[in-house]
Amino acid sequence: KLHDFRAAERSFAQVVRLVPEDAMARKNHGAALRDLGRLAEARAELERALRLDPMCADAYHALGLLESKLGDAEAALGMHRSAVEIDPGHADALNQIGVILARSGNAEEAAAHFERAVASRPAHVTARFNLSEAHRVLGRADLAAAELERVVALQAKHPRAHAKLAEIYSA
Repeated sequence: KLHDFRAAERSFAQVVRLVPEDAMARKNHGAALRDLGRLAEARAELERALRLDPMCADAYHALGLLESKLGDAEAALGMHRSAVEIDPGHADALNQIGVILARSGNAEEAAAHFERAVASRPAHVTARFNLSEAHRVLGRADLAAAELERVVALQAKHPRAHAKLAEIYSA
C-alpha cells in the first residue's frame, strides 16, 4: 500500500529487530516514527543511529526535520548543518537550511543554499521551487521565472509553480 506510514513503521521496526546495530535502519525507523508524530520515540531512535554511526548525515538531517516539527529552528539549522559538514552535497539538508534561512528573512543566503542543493541534485523540484521564491523575494523575477520553468519541465503538474509563473508573467 502506498502512503501507509503505520505499515512502513512496522516494517522498519522489524528491520531494527533483525539488525539492531544498523545505523540506517535506526535512521529509517526514526524518520517513520517522526512522520507518525511519535516524536519522543523518533528522537531516541535517531540519536541511537548517531551513536552507532556519528558520520550518518541522513540521521542529522532527520533530526533537523524533527526539530523543525517541534518548532526549534535554531536546533534544526544546527542538525542540517551537521549533515552538510559530513556530506557537503546533501541536497535535502541544503534545501532545509535554505528554508530556515528564508523564513528568518535571509533570502540571499537561502538562495545560495538552494543553489547548492540544485547543483547537487538537479532534479530536486522542491529546492528549485524554493530557489525561485528566493529569487522573487530578492527582486530577480527573470531568475525566478527560469527556475519555475525548470520546475514545470521536471514536474508538469506542479500547480504552485504554474501559479507563480502566471504571477511573474502578468506583473
